[in-house]
Amino acid sequence: MKKRILYILTVILVLFNSACTDLDETVYSELSSDTYITNSDQLNSVYMNMYAAVIALRDRDRFTLQELPADQFAWAQKGSDGYDGGKWIQLHYHTWNSEHGNIEKVWEKLYYPAAVCNYNLNLLSSIDYTNYGLTNELKEQHLAEAIILRSILYSDILDMWGNIVVPQELSTDLPQQKTVEEAFNTIVSNVEDNYAKLPKADGGDGTFGQVNQATAQMILARLYLNAESYGLEAMYNKCKTVCQNIINGEYGSYSLADTWYAPFDYDNNYCAENIFGVNTDRTHYGNYTKTMYHNFNHKNNGTYFDFSDSGNNGMHLQPSRDPEGGLYDFEFPLGLPYERFDDNDLRKDLPDPTQVGGGGMFLKGVLVSPVTGDTVMGRKEYSNIPIKFVDQVARFSEADSSEFGTLESTMTKGEECSGVRWVKYQMYPESEEDKYFEANFVHMRLAEVYYMLAECKMRLGESGYADLVNEVKERNYADGDFTPYTDATLTEEEFVCDHGREFLGEFMRRRVLIRFGYFNTGVWWDKSDASAETRQWFPIPETAIGANPNLKQNAGY
Repeated sequence: MKKRILYILTVILVLFNSACTDLDETVYSELSSDTYITNSDQLNSVYMNMYAAVIALRDRDRFTLQELPADQFAWAQKGSDGYDGGKWIQLHYHTWNSEHGNIEKVWEKLYYPAAVCNYNLNLLSSIDYTNYGLTNELKEQHLAEAIILRSILYSDILDMWGNIVVPQELSTDLPQQKTVEEAFNTIVSNVEDNYAKLPKADGGDGTFGQVNQATAQMILARLYLNAESYGLEAMYNKCKTVCQNIINGEYGSYSLADTWYAPFDYDNNYCAENIFGVNTDRTHYGNYTKTMYHNFNHKNNGTYFDFSDSGNNGMHLQPSRDPEGGLYDFEFPLGLPYERFDDNDLRKDLPDPTQVGGGGMFLKGVLVSPVTGDTVMGRKEYSNIPIKFVDQVARFSEADSSEFGTLESTMTKGEECSGVRWVKYQMYPESEEDKYFEANFVHMRLAEVYYMLAECKMRLGESGYADLVNEVKERNYADGDFTPYTDATLTEEEFVCDHGREFLGEFMRRRVLIRFGYFNTGVWWDKSDASAETRQWFPIPETAIGANPNLKQNAGY
């Protein structure tokens, strides 16, 4: 059996290595499912391959496209580290082109699992489940799961590229490119036609890695919320209805967690707030927590948490302060991601790996491990001395304090201590085997539904949107420290700012800035020039156009 399953997966890998450029090439058509599926266990293994493939949703490269062109994160060059061919600088300055490596990678990485879903649709639709002691009702559910998983992927591709292909099956014919509206309508129809075939699930039941009715409805809510920013008619009323139904439990019972960290903790697959995610803990498929730790943290930051894994000293928060320590004066609500957090906000603290959910989510200053008492030391500019992480970017090691006012603060002028480091997913010592890098990747959670509903109400001129935000926000403060919003104090600008705090690093900031009109014209750290409106879409990779002549490049490229 293992040999047969391995053969199936090998076929899929061959198929989709080609599918990265030729989305519909097929090599399985000469095979009969009876050749390698002889029992329900083998059928289930084939069915599960699409869930293994959607690990792409937590991919670092996808993070870089959705977050680095916005106003909260950067990947500044730090001496000899982080230049990487200038690709992070291009994302920051909005100067990417159709040959940008990460743009090509994300296109491929998202279409790959979409093609796996189409493979499952082709294969499973030809199987009589009753031959394996299973019901055809389960077959319909499995097919619907493939379509909903594919819809998650297509909606993400739509969000980044606009005019895309949305193949509905595997075929030897090259897929035709769709307009934004055509692709949008196709995805919506796919979800509407299939969501009822999925089970309802309850948050915290451990099944958040499997798509369900609430997952499908969140796809619709996100599409409806962004429709106007895609150039389509506004659909805020539709989004409002879907969000209210999710909150009311029409598609399953979910509830907000009592703490800010529970959705991101080691046992977050049992968090009642989380609607859908990818099992990427230490024993499933890959490890999102470790991947993002590596990409944000200094090589020695493991000392703070008492584990041996090292970082690559890459991404960090954009600085809130200039080299002299003064706050930047960017137009509210843009930039200053660390300083936009209230000092009483529990998330602004250092993490505390000695207790579950301990502390906040930022590493700043000189780091002394609460586990061992050891101090994090520098390796390059501050070799073998305590390193102090600062909410600034500049080459401080090359000047004395009297010269800080003359230092440049740009994407090429960082050093190993530059930038506050983000640790949203909870970290524990290596000795805590049941917690160490065990958090799963969260793609959809109920808090987002509250914010989407609040935004719709705000845009529609209705009341009560502040109460929705307050329900989520109150948990971020100790008793007595929280000052709730009113509809009057929760202005559009404050909403954008608070949305940035709540969903920091959750692959949302680029689209939020586009939706509120800041992305192309906004000014934040080391970005003072407006970019073309066409930059709201990424260019279709040249490799994809070369493989499929039906693809035409997006305007502006």
